[in-house]
Amino acid sequence: MVAQILAAFYLSVCTLTHSTSTLLPDIPTTPVLRVDLSNLNAADKVATIKQHLQHSTEPVVFLHSRTAEWDAIEKWKSTNYLSTMFDNKLLNVKVAGTPVFTLYALDSKRPNEMLLQGGTQETVRMYQYEEMSLPTLFQDPSETGKYAYYSGELPHDMQKDVHLHELVVDHVSHNMSRGILWIGNRGTTAQLHYDRSINMFAQIVGQKRFYLYAPENWRHLYLHPSFSGSRRQCRYKFSLSEDYEEYQYSPAATGENVSETCGQKKAISATLSPGELLYVPPFYFHTVVSLSKKTMSYSVLSPSSEEFHYSSALYARVDFQNLGKPGTRKHRLGVKLYIDKILSALDQTNVIRSLYDSRHGPMNGVGISRLPDENDHAVDALWCTFSSKLERYRVEKLLGKRKLQQAVKNVKMVFQKSIKNVGATEILLHDLIEELLVFATVAADGEERRVARALQYCWML
Repeated sequence: MVAQILAAFYLSVCTLTHSTSTLLPDIPTTPVLRVDLSNLNAADKVATIKQHLQHSTEPVVFLHSRTAEWDAIEKWKSTNYLSTMFDNKLLNVKVAGTPVFTLYALDSKRPNEMLLQGGTQETVRMYQYEEMSLPTLFQDPSETGKYAYYSGELPHDMQKDVHLHELVVDHVSHNMSRGILWIGNRGTTAQLHYDRSINMFAQIVGQKRFYLYAPENWRHLYLHPSFSGSRRQCRYKFSLSEDYEEYQYSPAATGENVSETCGQKKAISATLSPGELLYVPPFYFHTVVSLSKKTMSYSVLSPSSEEFHYSSALYARVDFQNLGKPGTRKHRLGVKLYIDKILSALDQTNVIRSLYDSRHGPMNGVGISRLPDENDHAVDALWCTFSSKLERYRVEKLLGKRKLQQAVKNVKMVFQKSIKNVGATEILLHDLIEELLVFATVAADGEERRVARALQYCWML
């Protein structure tokens, strides 16, 4: 019954949604599918949403879901109410003079990102933190020159205004899902990025516009490396027009050829109003624009199956400790051997080149500035190549040939059978290689080595 209802709604909605489109940088976008649940009872509304999540990997906007009945839809319109819920305290808000926020959260275990990157000097975080009241946060940037962006957990007393459990997917428990409150003023934009988790995004106050790309478009969007503070964020940036509603694009400004660009990036868009619920599948790239003076949203992130499977590949048991301390020559050769065996098993001979080009190479004709080091090639080559077949045999013996084979077999199973999404498979394989190289390129004295350099000298030269 639910499947029939869902099919009927899809058919009726699809005939209506193609009346509008907004230009993205490369091609006209198509609207996200919108499903009207107004004629269903409460149980069928929930069942219809779960049906979509089980049988489709496409984004969808649900209209008149249970979300539209939340107390938050009315209560959060009042700034006085919100201030009271936050105990009239100042919020720690990201503030910038430009609308696009590329989030940055460097891992404390990797403090020297520049060395890991290969000496690349790039200013990523263009915002600062500022203590700010809610009324100040909602001021128009055209008057203040400040774009404000806040995210965090809901205060305890506001949690009754929403219902996290209604947005949790079936395959995970409630305690594995987390709700996030998003607040911004007009024009504030989340830079294009993806989440590994399932994202159920409820619009509460004001309007937001999403632009989304399917996961397989990663190669044209230039991700930051997995060890970067801006991991999962794209280096590819869009500029906004003054009304914040349409992206402007000039091929001449980026040096791109229109005939080459069209058809590469496939975009869809959705404008969300209060009470509307958007399902963003795992690994779907999305950038989000606040269209109203005051915007508030609540999203629930639940772990995806891809995350579970990737964890089993990342933590596959390999006895690297038998090779000595991380950073030693023998240890590095062992990691290089393991990566080569994985690539051979997956028949992915060109993956290093695509990884380097998309995350470490130049973008739109702009080169990357690296710290000069005359000894780069000589130093890195020392641990990229076995000096003899005997050295290779000894390293493989210390790792345990059967254990190594089993680890590679497990990784192959994850990337060829367990993870069904092709784009997610390619992104996560790049993540795995980078994480192994971070592990391998820590020098014996604790100084962090350069992953980008290792990719170049160990595989590409």
